[in-house]
Amino acid sequence: IVPQGVDNLLAPGRAISAEWDVLGPFRIMPAAFAMGQGAGTAAAMAAHSGDAMRNVNISALRASLRAQGAIVDNPEA
Repeated sequence: IVPQGVDNLLAPGRAISAEWDVLGPFRIMPAAFAMGQGAGTAAAMAAHSGDAMRNVNISALRASLRAQGAIVDNPEA
């Protein structure tokens, strides 16, 4: 969701770039909600740190999304 060559812009939802065969699942509402929450959290982290969004620490972003309940680890998967 981070466009090439543009700083501090995220493009979640239908604007996402992906292989053709995986675009379908991205168009359903739960996926759009998840991308929006991830983008919003990443933007808040970037604003807080004063760094560009493309430099957000992905491990910290995942940890924050887990703490929010947006990522649920399934031990059976």
